[in-house]
Amino acid sequence: MNERVFALRKTLPILHVLSGAVVPFTGIIGEPIVLALIAFALLSEISKDTLRSIVPFLPILLLCFVWGVCSLLFFQQIATFVTCFVFLLGVFFLLISCSNEKFRKRFSDGLYASLLPAALFTLLEVSLPINSGFFSEAPYWSSQGRVSGTLQDPNAMGLFAFLAIVFCISRIKESRLAGVISVLWFIASLFSGSRSALIGIFLFVYIATYSKRTLFVSLSLCAIFIFVSVNALPTLVDTEVLPVSAVRLLQLLEVGQLAESTLNRTVFYRAGLSLWLHHPLYGVGPGAFADHLVAVSDQLGLGTGLWRDNANNFYIGLLCELGLIGLAASIFAIGHARIRVAVLNPILIAGVLSFCCILFTGPHISFVEILFIFLLLVSSVFEFKNRAYTLLLSLLFVPSLLAIPFVQRATGGGWYNWEKDGSEYYRWSGLYATSYQRCENGKASLRVRSLNPSTDVTVHVSTRAKPDTFTLKPGTSLVRTYQCDNEKALFFELQLSDVWSPAEVSKSPDMRLLGVQVFWRKPSDSLNLDSWSDAGYDYFP
Repeated sequence: MNERVFALRKTLPILHVLSGAVVPFTGIIGEPIVLALIAFALLSEISKDTLRSIVPFLPILLLCFVWGVCSLLFFQQIATFVTCFVFLLGVFFLLISCSNEKFRKRFSDGLYASLLPAALFTLLEVSLPINSGFFSEAPYWSSQGRVSGTLQDPNAMGLFAFLAIVFCISRIKESRLAGVISVLWFIASLFSGSRSALIGIFLFVYIATYSKRTLFVSLSLCAIFIFVSVNALPTLVDTEVLPVSAVRLLQLLEVGQLAESTLNRTVFYRAGLSLWLHHPLYGVGPGAFADHLVAVSDQLGLGTGLWRDNANNFYIGLLCELGLIGLAASIFAIGHARIRVAVLNPILIAGVLSFCCILFTGPHISFVEILFIFLLLVSSVFEFKNRAYTLLLSLLFVPSLLAIPFVQRATGGGWYNWEKDGSEYYRWSGLYATSYQRCENGKASLRVRSLNPSTDVTVHVSTRAKPDTFTLKPGTSLVRTYQCDNEKALFFELQLSDVWSPAEVSKSPDMRLLGVQVFWRKPSDSLNLDSWSDAGYDYFP
């Protein structure tokens, strides 16, 4: 027994190093393996210190945990559950990295050792012909001339390159090779086409050099020269000869393109803030912004059609998905952070601050590789300490969690993406789903269609009136009418007897578990119209 324990302890350092080494290769290895390795590495290091340091994070951890479990139990929404699991894993990683210096060093060493080969592989992809399929590059990105390298997509690659540059520069005193790796990742980032990464690098350089006045002024003058030159470039050079990714980055510095890009993002800001205004306390749930975007865009006339996207701003996304309670819980946890004065590293501080700034351009930490390298930098700069009132305030937060199952049910869930059939819009349900249908003349009509190829589906509909049950044969549809009680939209619940998967009946890669199709005239008819007044227009003209 003692020999086994000794052997296990001997392999733990290797596991810690390996869990850091796989992060730059997430695009090749896959998220599940990377998450599994990190989870095993963390399990081996949970201690009393970790459990004590978790107290400030209890409110936000419990909030996400309850949302994730309810999503899985009620709506079988595995994606929401996985989102919450990754967040919980990230918090444990942060706390263990902060409190366990050996673990942090081993993970950092593993990450550092793999940065050079990952950068070389990424640059190798740049040298290969477009659409070569290297590292399973998605055709969508290949067609845009943007490179993913060893990461999940070009945006992840660019942002990872930015954080890798920060990480390596902080190690230059230890190894000159770190400077070479930084240069390689900077070159790689130019082929990602990620404008957020370029903004992050500029911000990092300015923050890092701010205290050195001469260097700061010199860089400022260089930045002005580059800005003027780029705006004059189209009249001097044929930009069609440049790589698409390079043109995309240059457009960031053009006044017209910058204004257009900012305006495009405000569409998602409006949608996110409008969602929050109508779900102010609890939000719509972790990762649920994309599920509500189509309906909200239709209600506000934003013109995004069936496009699914994130809020394009981490902070607005946090507010509309977790509400004021989630925002308060996050601030409560962050408020317990203290800078490590004994090992103060200005480079790392500049990197963390600049990345927090570019979170205004998107929820970049939704990429696993970005999440863990960023949290590693944070744990190198900050530590979290409990205060006398921490436990009491954390426990006072717990009663607010009891409302989440009811909030989630009323918000609506259990649906797949919006699709269109002629002039009608529809969504596939899962085994259980809730939503709204617009009322007209005191009634609401619900059109349901089953395409289950082999089995009759029994549909149970619950509204405020009598429950309704009917059976649909394969390929048939049915319209049911229900009475509304002075409501603008009727809330309904669907419970089905069976679901099916296209992958089981054909060679389709579609693994969804489909119930029935439910139709609406337009996506905004699926909103709780009693709470969707014209406030959206009043706040955002």
